[in-house]
Amino acid sequence: MAMKSQNAYYLLLTLITILFVSLIFNFAAPILWSIVVSIIFYPLYEKLLLMTNKKSLSSMLSLILILLLVIMPSIAVLGLIGNELINFINSSENYSFEQYFQMIPNESAINQLIAWSGLSINDLIEKADDFLISASKMLYQSVSTISANVINFFVSLFIFVYLTFFFLRDGEKILQHCMDAFPMKNEDESYLLDQFQKTTRATIKGTVMVALAQGFLGYLTLLLIGINGALIWGAVMALLSIVPAVGTVLVWLPIALVLFLNGEIMDASLLIFSGVFIIGMIDNLLRPILIGKETKMPDYLILLTTIGGISIFGITGFIVGPIIASLFISIWSLSSRV
Repeated sequence: MAMKSQNAYYLLLTLITILFVSLIFNFAAPILWSIVVSIIFYPLYEKLLLMTNKKSLSSMLSLILILLLVIMPSIAVLGLIGNELINFINSSENYSFEQYFQMIPNESAINQLIAWSGLSINDLIEKADDFLISASKMLYQSVSTISANVINFFVSLFIFVYLTFFFLRDGEKILQHCMDAFPMKNEDESYLLDQFQKTTRATIKGTVMVALAQGFLGYLTLLLIGINGALIWGAVMALLSIVPAVGTVLVWLPIALVLFLNGEIMDASLLIFSGVFIIGMIDNLLRPILIGKETKMPDYLILLTTIGGISIFGITGFIVGPIIASLFISIWSLSSRV
């Protein structure tokens, strides 16, 4: 009877857990980000708590600072990037690469390479124009989708703000309940929790620092060679830098190619040099120090788990991937003690 009762309990627990997860699954991203932000800003909350001695007030003040210093500036930057994308889409409708191909000297190595490939200049112009049109349509659809999901965005923002307040205020109590319910030794639970917090803080800190450095250096380089919208493209570099090694290349390499086709060889060379040896080296130098050293994960594992996380979870994956990898390593290290 006791065995039947226990089996029934675990069956009911499993069913209720599945139902609960299905209820909140669509809000996984704001829930995760509220947990992440609570971990990052919990030291600030503790300092405010020492000053006010009131949990609710300290949590509210922390939340106001998070909104003013992080959330609102991020929304403003994303709005500027979105506006620049719309301008790019509108300007690309009547755009053609023909003017660039006409500037290439007949005896140049590029024309010899084109002839060797069996294609004609007109074929390449047509393919390049088709690619530009397809890219513009894709960007337009993305911007339209984002615009259509404004309500979802504000619902997610509300959930994020609401949960962050309670995670800051009641985080210790919630965490203790979770640890009490989890069937592991206290020292093992503390070890996994410590790894989770370390990985979260290191990933966020490292990603933000690398993004700011690469975005700023990209902006300075583009400004130096006179690229229109250098600030916006620098911001795009900062956003794409969440993908290790290849993120910023997706911005500066196409720009360098257009400059090269336009006959601006010096500017193209300067941009490529900066992209490879300055912007790229920032990623190679800072990311291992800020993320790898803290999480004790090798560079290749950070790269694989970040790209894998983004491919599965979207933008949130840049932090989910390394966290899963860190917990994976930690749990296997615990198994060696058993």
